[in-house]
Amino acid sequence: MDESVDDFDTFMNQMEEESAQQVNEAMSRLKELKGNEIKEIENEEREKNEGKKEETRDSEDLTDYKDELAQIKKKKLELLDVDHKNIQYEPIHKALYVEVPDIKKLTKEEVKEIRRTELEGCIVKGKNCPKPIKTWSECGIIQLRLF
Repeated sequence: MDESVDDFDTFMNQMEEESAQQVNEAMSRLKELKGNEIKEIENEEREKNEGKKEETRDSEDLTDYKDELAQIKKKKLELLDVDHKNIQYEPIHKALYVEVPDIKKLTKEEVKEIRRTELEGCIVKGKNCPKPIKTWSECGIIQLRLF
C-alpha cells in the first residue's frame, strides 16, 4: 500500500486548518465584544456612583453584574407592529401558472400515458392538477428569471 498523502487529503487538511483558524478568530472577536460590554456596564456603574465613596465589591455586586450580563445576552431586536391597512401593495395575480399551447393540446389519455411511461407511474390526485411538463420552457417562465 502507498502511504503517501494524496492531493485530496492535503486539500482537506488545509480546509480544516483554515476553518479552525476562522473559528478561533471569530471566538477572539466575540470575547473582545463581550469584554467591551462588561467595560460599558462598569463605566455606567462608575458614572452612577460619582461623588460617592467607592466601596469594595462584594458578592452582591458580582451577582448584579451577572444579572446584567444575562440581560445583555437575552436582548432581542424588537420589531414594530405593521399596519397593513395603511400600506399600498401591488395587486397579486392568482393565476401564476399559464399552460403553454403545447401542454393545452394534450388530452387526458396522453397525460395518463406520459405519467405512466415517462414519469414512472406517477399518480396525481386533486382538482385541476397541472399537466406534466418536459422542459423548462413549458413552465411559462421567462428565461431571464431562471438566473
